[in-house]
Amino acid sequence: MLLQDFVTLLFLFIAPHSSAISLEDLELNVNEKQISVSGISAGAFFSVQMHVAFSDVITGAGILAGGPYYCAQDDVLIALGPCMVSPEQIDVSQLVSITEATAATGFISSTSNLKNSRVYLFSGTRDTIVKQGSVVKLFEYYEKFVDDVDMNIKRVFSYPAEHAMITDDYGSACNYKGVPYINNCNYSAAFEILNHIYGDVEYASSAKANSSNIAMFNQTKYFIDPHLVSMDDTGFIYIPTNCKQRNSKCKLHVAFHGCRQGYSMLNRTFVEHAGYNQIAEANDIIILYPQVYPTALNPRGCFDWWGYSSPAYASKDGLQMAGVKEMIDDLIRSDSTSGAEIPFSARCD
Repeated sequence: MLLQDFVTLLFLFIAPHSSAISLEDLELNVNEKQISVSGISAGAFFSVQMHVAFSDVITGAGILAGGPYYCAQDDVLIALGPCMVSPEQIDVSQLVSITEATAATGFISSTSNLKNSRVYLFSGTRDTIVKQGSVVKLFEYYEKFVDDVDMNIKRVFSYPAEHAMITDDYGSACNYKGVPYINNCNYSAAFEILNHIYGDVEYASSAKANSSNIAMFNQTKYFIDPHLVSMDDTGFIYIPTNCKQRNSKCKLHVAFHGCRQGYSMLNRTFVEHAGYNQIAEANDIIILYPQVYPTALNPRGCFDWWGYSSPAYASKDGLQMAGVKEMIDDLIRSDSTSGAEIPFSARCD
């Protein structure tokens, strides 16, 4: 390990998180019918899990370089093989059957909730980590559940992009592979995701994002021990000015980072530069950024889409899944009647 990496990890370990806010104390006005998710890579596979498992709550999903629900089937070798580099081996019909059987048990929501979902799919033509065929398989999977596919599912498979979060103003060259896994392809995936899901979203330049509206929140409430399930003690939330001042009923979008992009490995790079905040500010969309923590079973800090946290990882009972859902619930339940100023002592100026 490089000395600077050790110093960074040491600082993050000893840095006090006592100033982090609690989501239930934010007193926001969240529109519970306009909740969506998105993610890149492991965060994309996890977004599919959240969307399918909680389809009664989550109405749309944006997926960059992710495959079908339960693709890995609790097996890391399947995750690394068929789901990422050999998509011709993915049996969509089998995964659809597993989904329907699991829904029948109640461990995930009814698949009927998916019929009006808005889904955005992106795969770069130069992606060498999750092959484009995996995202094509995801499209075939969603086709089985979503009505009016041409209207509800948007596919973007033409950009010469490597494996990364795609932006129009930040990151490495479009065809670059490597940290921070954010590439500037002159295309804002964050805008395209939010615009497809919600419609009539105003585009905004990065100058319109307000960094003082980024706050740390305490993730320890949502897990008995966050590190045991590879979750960080701290997450982040972007609260647009209108939402912070309760001038608007706000949408809620949950953005899941990819491997090696969490706070403990990349600081706030994903939170600040993935492209969501400027769009959120202009359109009254709260962005929640849960954070993963690297462990021995998950050294690259990926969200669990292959079963390292528990065999129930892809269901409502999945430890990470249930924790994120409780974060959403706390924001929905937050009281908007008191008129007190949001305690932004934890903001990240």
